[in-house]
Amino acid sequence: MNNKYFKLEQCYSCKIPGYIILTPIYKCSSIDELPKEYLDRLGEELSNAIKIVKEKVNPVKVYCLQFGEGSEQLHFHIFPRTKEITEKYLEVYPEQKDLIHGPMLLEWARREYNEEEMK
Repeated sequence: MNNKYFKLEQCYSCKIPGYIILTPIYKCSSIDELPKEYLDRLGEELSNAIKIVKEKVNPVKVYCLQFGEGSEQLHFHIFPRTKEITEKYLEVYPEQKDLIHGPMLLEWARREYNEEEMK
């Protein structure tokens, strides 16, 4: 789903099917730095990425996040919380059964499914 505005690719450091990264081609570190033509397309690009994940992975929930801590380049994490990931996470954090803390789950999954640690 690459085009002249955005690049969509599998997250290479965390091997979870459907965990993808959407990155604008324009180099910037914050949404407010994007030119108008990118901003006009951003919602549609995020929506399309989420639809792809839903169709291919059928997750319980799809998270869309933007932090910018590990990379200066603006990018968006599209993360599928599958039934299997949820079950494994709740084994570690059973106190979250009634209300899962999404950012905490993402951080846990990035450690648990880290490509380097899986080798």
